[in-house]
Amino acid sequence: MLQFGSGISADQLWFRKNGMDLEVSIIGTADKVTISKWSSSDQAGTQKAQHVEQFRTADGKVLLDNQVDQLVGAMAAFAPPAAGQTSLPNNYKEALV
Repeated sequence: MLQFGSGISADQLWFRKNGMDLEVSIIGTADKVTISKWSSSDQAGTQKAQHVEQFRTADGKVLLDNQVDQLVGAMAAFAPPAAGQTSLPNNYKEALV
């Protein structure tokens, strides 16, 4: 489980893949967490991913690893929020629901 600190809500998280790693950024800051080898496989093609099973935010929201995978795919269609933005814009929220 990855627990985000006080004041960080689910709508402040930006998920993206960088190679085989997962980056979780806090919108409006330079802060991010990188989970190495989020998606990888061995030479036989067997998945050897290193998943965090739950992401918990200070607002009580819990995102499961499969939900994060879905968000990664959905967020890939968008540019990260502009500098100065501190949470997901409403049009992003609507599209990501």
